[in-house]
Amino acid sequence: PPPPGEPYVRGRGLGYLDDAVLWAEEEGLTVVLDLHGAPGSQNGEQTSGLEYPDWDPSHFDADAAVWTVETVAARFSNRSCIVAFELLNEPRLGTTALLEYYRRGSEAVRRHMPPERVAVVINLYFFQHMATQAWASFDWRMPARRHPNLVYDLHTYTCFLERGRGNDASLPLWLYTGPLVELYAALLSITVRPAFAGEWSLCLPWYGAAAATFRAMNPPEQRALRTGFASRQADALTRGDRLGGHFWTWKAPHEDDKDSWDFAEIVRRGFIGRGEWAV
Repeated sequence: PPPPGEPYVRGRGLGYLDDAVLWAEEEGLTVVLDLHGAPGSQNGEQTSGLEYPDWDPSHFDADAAVWTVETVAARFSNRSCIVAFELLNEPRLGTTALLEYYRRGSEAVRRHMPPERVAVVINLYFFQHMATQAWASFDWRMPARRHPNLVYDLHTYTCFLERGRGNDASLPLWLYTGPLVELYAALLSITVRPAFAGEWSLCLPWYGAAAATFRAMNPPEQRALRTGFASRQADALTRGDRLGGHFWTWKAPHEDDKDSWDFAEIVRRGFIGRGEWAV
C-alpha cells in the first residue's frame, strides 16, 4: 500500500469511490476511473494532491501506484458504469519510465477488467510529447494485440503554452482561441489509437500580450470571445474520429475561476449551450 505521509484519505477513502460509482449507476452516467495523484507524486504539482517544491521523477513510486490501480480495479471489476481506467494523470516522467509503468498498470487492470468492457487510458499531458516520439513509442512498445482497447488522453489547454515566459509572452490572444484550438484538437487524429481530450476549459492566458488584450476589451467583447472559444473547442474535439472529452471541471471553488473552469456556471452564463456539450 502507499507509504505513510502520502496525501491519501485513509479508512473512508475507498468508500467515497463506492459512493461515486453507485451514484453514477443510479443516474445513468459512465465513469472513467483515474489515478489523479500517485504515491510519491507523478509531477510534484497540486494536480497530484500535494505540491512538492523539490520533487523529481525519482520520487514517483511505481510499485505503490500499480498496487493502487490493481486495488481499485479489483474492487470495481463488475460495475457496469465503468468504461475506462486512466493509469496516471498529467505525468512529468520520462518516456522510458512511463512505458514500464503503463505496461504494468495495464496488466493490473486487465487482471480484473476485460478489454471488451473497459478501456485502459494513457494520459499524454504535455503538448511537447507530440513533438517527440512518445506516442509512437507507446504504439510500438504496447501493440494492440497485447494491449487491446488502449486509448490516449491529451489535455488541450492552449492557455499554458507560454506561461513560462510570464509577462514576456508575446503570442496574440486570437492565436490561443483560434488556430491553437484547431492544432491541439488535430493531435487527437494523428495517433494509431483512438484519442480524446481528458480535460479542456475556457481558461485564457493570464500573462503577457494575450492577457493585456483581453483586459482591454469591454464586457460584451469578452463574452463574445469566450462564447466563440467554447464553440470552437466543442466542435474541434468532436469532429470526425475524435472522441470528444471532458470539461474541467464541474464546479470551481474560487469566484475568479467561474468563467474559465466552472462548467455549471459557464452553462448558466450562456458561454456554451446545452446542445453543444453534454451536461
